[in-house]
Amino acid sequence: MGRAAMDLSDVTTKNNNMVCGDIWANTYVTVYQNDAVRSADREAMKRLLDAAGGLTRLVTLAPEHDGGFGVTRMLACAGIRVSAGHTNAKLDELRGAVDAGLSMFTHLGNGCPMQMHRHDNIVQRALSLSDQLWLMFIADGSHVSYPALRNYLRAAGIERSIIVTDAVTPAGMGPGTFRIGRWEVKIGEDLVARAPDGTHLIGSAMTMKDAAKRLTRHVGLTDEQVLRLTVTNPRRVIDPE
Repeated sequence: MGRAAMDLSDVTTKNNNMVCGDIWANTYVTVYQNDAVRSADREAMKRLLDAAGGLTRLVTLAPEHDGGFGVTRMLACAGIRVSAGHTNAKLDELRGAVDAGLSMFTHLGNGCPMQMHRHDNIVQRALSLSDQLWLMFIADGSHVSYPALRNYLRAAGIERSIIVTDAVTPAGMGPGTFRIGRWEVKIGEDLVARAPDGTHLIGSAMTMKDAAKRLTRHVGLTDEQVLRLTVTNPRRVIDPE
């Protein structure tokens, strides 16, 4: 992963008018490939940050895998945004992480158990902290259904929400079968990436322009609201200056 960080750092440096920084996700998470999950570690995180050449802007981790919230605190003190994701953290764990510097939640409604308690679940816990967390959502209609997305945006408030694509490597290439790491990924006409057996989602192949169109067409948002979710809010969070 350090090699990937150095490669990405090189690309970012050469294209600094297009890429504002690096985002790390899925390293210290709960719902992913079991043999790839590890607890958050300060020294390992420092190596990644060094390899990225100071360009890291955001790191996603599962708070319950960050003992004492040490990595969260270290990143926040360095001015790097920390986001919860692929997590089933309890409410007190989320609150503890917020106190340590957690400020975002990655693609809420995904990267979580398929079957959850009706009321005490990670979605409700995150929504209850929407005044302290920026909540991110995937707007393709499959990761989160459009009626549910409309409800989430109403509960969290558009002023505290961000739309992401969850784009994987073949984004923008249309339907087909692609290899991503150890995965053989199938991308359908809906531009959603799925496991070969169709049992679960592995990201999206839509672009942000696709997401904007879907927000207008299926969620009923105005152009101004879409702009805030896809441009204004992300820019405010990642590059406040």
